[in-house]
Amino acid sequence: METSSHTLTNSTNNFIYFLPYYQRTSECVSFTDSQFLNWKEKIDKYVYDTIGYYLEDLPDLEYRQWFDEGYLKPEQVSHIVLGEYYQRTSRSESFTDSQFKIWKEKIDKYVYDTIEFHLEDLPDLQYRKWFDEGYLKPEQVSHIVLAEYYQNYYQNQLYI
Repeated sequence: METSSHTLTNSTNNFIYFLPYYQRTSECVSFTDSQFLNWKEKIDKYVYDTIGYYLEDLPDLEYRQWFDEGYLKPEQVSHIVLGEYYQRTSRSESFTDSQFKIWKEKIDKYVYDTIEFHLEDLPDLQYRKWFDEGYLKPEQVSHIVLAEYYQNYYQNQLYI
């Protein structure tokens, strides 16, 4: 069996075995739990900075195995974690969020064209609920918003 700095070749089968980092180094390195935790903290920070979730908030993956095998750096594992997260996050959710934004912008345009106020300048209403239920079109919701505005406006005029 021949050895090189990072592989073992079995001459009878011509299989190449990749060795973990700790077996490839000339130094005797002991991977302790504290080193593992330090390695995992780097992954946790990168993931949190990217999506706002800690590793403990996400489904478990094989961190200890990846660490012990020594092939993957924290940044590489972070990409695996993020890939898993994005695959599990429903595409329909991100589609729905972008559609909601467009839907609400249409309402905002109708309302602004009528009273010259944006939705953010008016009292909050249950836009997301109306969108998720799917029954109301932007124009219909704009009428609800305008009705709320005029009712509040009328009440405020009575006390001025």
